[in-house]
Amino acid sequence: MKPTQLLCALAGTLVLATTSLQGQTYTESGDAGQTLATAQGAGVINGDPLGMIFGTIGSATDADLFVFNITDPTIFSASTTLGTATLDTALFLFNSSGRAIYTNDDASGASIQSTLPAGTPFTLALAPGVYYLGISLSGNESINSNGQLLFQAFIAGDSTSVRGPAAGINPDTHGDFNGLTSFPEMGSYRIDLTGASAVPEPSTVGLCLAGAAAIGVALRKRRQRGSVSL
Repeated sequence: MKPTQLLCALAGTLVLATTSLQGQTYTESGDAGQTLATAQGAGVINGDPLGMIFGTIGSATDADLFVFNITDPTIFSASTTLGTATLDTALFLFNSSGRAIYTNDDASGASIQSTLPAGTPFTLALAPGVYYLGISLSGNESINSNGQLLFQAFIAGDSTSVRGPAAGINPDTHGDFNGLTSFPEMGSYRIDLTGASAVPEPSTVGLCLAGAAAIGVALRKRRQRGSVSL
């Protein structure tokens, strides 16, 4: 193994050692943005299975977007029903370009939490890859840059429907959230996922090189003392 390969391998080992304990979950860092450009990467190690996302809704108009991988579209799902006790949530799925896939407000007539279910026509035809997952309070809907709703409107009296993309809008990509809700709530949420994996934060790009550089400095110092040879 060449010295540079050894250094990168050692750096990778250090990164894995510091992230393996939280590989199955991701906790929002600060406040995740609500546009594609400010979405937060839901993980550190690319490809690491992602089972839960923890975060906080900080105001009635707050919404969070996370970037992640769908590894198996046939079993992909996302839900706040298990660990989000008080917030009246809504969940949204977008492709890597920000186009709408599907959304849900209430998982059932007895629940104010949300579920993007597995095995729907919206997801079975998807390819594995990078997607965006959005969460907001009920009524705070995804809109395009012209203020048009990105997803189909509610059918009157039916908040439990799983809704797909709206028709006849331009552009057909997510721009922001409209900030409209009747539930001025704040608090924490938990999103449970299946068929998903982590996507690293942009700040982790080059961690291997940075780690290798740091290890290289240490090795050079030790070599100067005659304690290491490669």
